[in-house]
Amino acid sequence: MTYSSGNHAQAVAIAARHVGARATIVMPEDAPRSKMEATRARGATIVAYTASRIAGEEIASRILAETGATLCPPFDHPMIMAGQGTAALSCWRKRARSTL
Repeated sequence: MTYSSGNHAQAVAIAARHVGARATIVMPEDAPRSKMEATRARGATIVAYTASRIAGEEIASRILAETGATLCPPFDHPMIMAGQGTAALSCWRKRARSTL
């Protein structure tokens, strides 16, 4: 599970489907419709919330406590940052090869 209104939500949904797990995504109800639809299309369950009333992290914490799910944080976590850095390096290398 995660809390995200964008690409990370879709990535978690794809990863969960790949390993046969369920994905629950906490998203603000005013997230772009295209992001919500794409996340649902990838098999995730979306828990929508009103961002002005409560934080996504707080809702995720409640769900984690109730279900024992595993959190895949959208930022500020060493493994997430390493993955984003690895993806960026891969893109940079691919671009460098294509301009030779």
